[in-house]
Amino acid sequence: MTRSIMLIPLGNNVGLTVTTLGIIKAIEQQHLKLTIFQPILKNIVFDSDVNDFIHVVQKNNNINVVYSIHDIYYDDIHHTHKYSLLMDQIFEDYNQKILHTDLIIVNRIKSKNNSILINKINYDIAINLNIEIIFVSVINNNIFDLQEKISIIKNIYGVSRKINISGIIFNKVIEHDIIYKEFDSLLFFNNFGIPTKEINNIQLFIKYTGIKLLFSIPLNFSLIYIPVIDLCNFLQLDYINKKNIHKNIIQSISLIEKQHDYDYSFNNINYNALVIVSAVNKKFLCNLLQYSKLRNKISLLVITNFNLDYDYIKNFITQVKTTNLSVIFTSNHTLFFLSYLKYFNLYTVTSSIKHLIYAQNFILNYVNQKWIQSFKNSCKIKNYFFPIEFRYHIRNLAKKSLHKRILLPEGYEPRIIKAAVFCSNNSIADCILLGDKKIIFNIALKNNIQLGNNISIINPTHISKNYVNRLIQLRKHKGMNEFMALEHIKNDIVLGTLMLELGDVDGLVVGAVHTTADSIRPGLQLIKMASSYSLISSAFFMLLPDRTCIYADCAINADPDYKQLSEIAIQSAESAVLFGIKPKIAMISYSTGTSGIGKKVELVRQATLLVKEKRPNFIIDGPIQYDAAMALDVANIKAPDSIVAGNATVIIFPDLNTGNTTYKAVQRSANIMCIGPMLQGMRKPINDLSRGASVEDIIYTIALTVIQSNNTIISNI
Repeated sequence: MTRSIMLIPLGNNVGLTVTTLGIIKAIEQQHLKLTIFQPILKNIVFDSDVNDFIHVVQKNNNINVVYSIHDIYYDDIHHTHKYSLLMDQIFEDYNQKILHTDLIIVNRIKSKNNSILINKINYDIAINLNIEIIFVSVINNNIFDLQEKISIIKNIYGVSRKINISGIIFNKVIEHDIIYKEFDSLLFFNNFGIPTKEINNIQLFIKYTGIKLLFSIPLNFSLIYIPVIDLCNFLQLDYINKKNIHKNIIQSISLIEKQHDYDYSFNNINYNALVIVSAVNKKFLCNLLQYSKLRNKISLLVITNFNLDYDYIKNFITQVKTTNLSVIFTSNHTLFFLSYLKYFNLYTVTSSIKHLIYAQNFILNYVNQKWIQSFKNSCKIKNYFFPIEFRYHIRNLAKKSLHKRILLPEGYEPRIIKAAVFCSNNSIADCILLGDKKIIFNIALKNNIQLGNNISIINPTHISKNYVNRLIQLRKHKGMNEFMALEHIKNDIVLGTLMLELGDVDGLVVGAVHTTADSIRPGLQLIKMASSYSLISSAFFMLLPDRTCIYADCAINADPDYKQLSEIAIQSAESAVLFGIKPKIAMISYSTGTSGIGKKVELVRQATLLVKEKRPNFIIDGPIQYDAAMALDVANIKAPDSIVAGNATVIIFPDLNTGNTTYKAVQRSANIMCIGPMLQGMRKPINDLSRGASVEDIIYTIALTVIQSNNTIISNI
């Protein structure tokens, strides 16, 4: 698997563009094939200042650039279905358009303000594409700024989430970045204010986040190319003279230190310079006004440690007003001013291409070459399907099952029609609607649905008599006769189930307007279970933020005994394998291990032992509490020796009450997609829909049914 990285800025103006360019140059020098993936090119929601960056990359590097979404609109982000389709498109383009590459740099989505929405999109892209996050930051002289950065790391990209954080790069580091006395707590100094040791901000960050420092880049004044007015507006300092601030450009910075003599300072100041000088440097300030050649080099003069008590300062102010020299001042010391200056965008993307290339070569000198070399012949392995990835996976599996006929008996429901059109247009299934063709076309017209020729519509009244004899044959033992059969077959679900039983279709999806009982009862009566099973159970695919899990049984078996519970676990594990999920089975109880006793705990324990006996190759643990099964931090406390705890993918509940309640609570509270219930153990696939199912839910239930139709039962894992 090719590795992918995404650089995320912690704060504004961290020099992300030139840092990325420097990394690209280092990758090229290692002869690695690199692809830049741009998820969204330009839009009205986000800042799209990627064009200059892409131009530099394509012009000066032999790199493939792949685009996904060209435009995106505000409503697309806030509309759940549109956002889901957007993420699906990005994932599909990433997997289909990027070929034969060693490393992928995924360009993050940007905005003028780093909103929660932007963080969510970048997080969703990173976690579903298995991207390694690399933070880029500068260090301020403010302890509270450091605390804010640590808070962002823990709250947005925290350890409880499955996102992969590879490290951090610190940019614009000055020689004496702030040294603090480290107290007992970063957030709360102890009552006595007694320091334990001296430590700088970078060390503090690494200590409190545990994130690896990849490398750091010093502040380089020669990388600057900015309008004076922009810098003045950012600094908001007092002026002595405002002349020329609207037309001057800064292309270098000169720091005039006290120990430098005048001649040295004069010779080392370039044209279009920002000159920073302390007010205590009397010699420089007094001589500056005497030499017009020196003044003409300076675009802006900043005086630090400014103090009107100095007589020569008063004289300087009087004289400077007669010149064209622009001067601003601050009472803060020089080091403080430099630390603050780092937060201005010194390395602006709108600079000339030539300037960006110069910056790229400077950054290259500081890139950690061992880190770059680690991308050779290596990949980051993950153990889960994330939501978008799972949806893409099952769509692809369904597409490989050419021309599977999925019957949808509720042909008059607009959601069903929309889902059928999508599945047929995208080669997921050949969908068949039951109903009067004229009525269905009218419903489609009213709902702006374009029915194509690839949707089959069958009028049930035209075919129902063909299935009467089969219904009588299947239900003769229950007293079924021709009169009764003619009445029963008027029910489209019964008719559809008979069509599936005889092999006229490959799968059945129903339940958008019917209860679960009404949807699956004909299947239980007519299709029945496979001979290798003693019961039929149900499973839900829960597309959780950090993994896709199977929950069972949440719809069929009210109060299974330990033998039935073990079979539900086996069926669910086999379903996991069918859909590409590595089964790690957690047998849920209110107790973990031997911590509790009770009838239900013992039932779960007995079921777990039976599964181990029947399928010794299964990874299973139980009894185990839900939090221990799903959360690593809890697992480390409650079940440190368990190979399932914290990593479960198949969740087996002890009874229907627990299962049904839990899946609905998780679905609604976490606002996740839940696909199912999918029936397990039947000879042929019938799947139920929630009456509140969205079009998207129906689409993926159809896809599941297609995959089941290929191989309803797996006997070996």
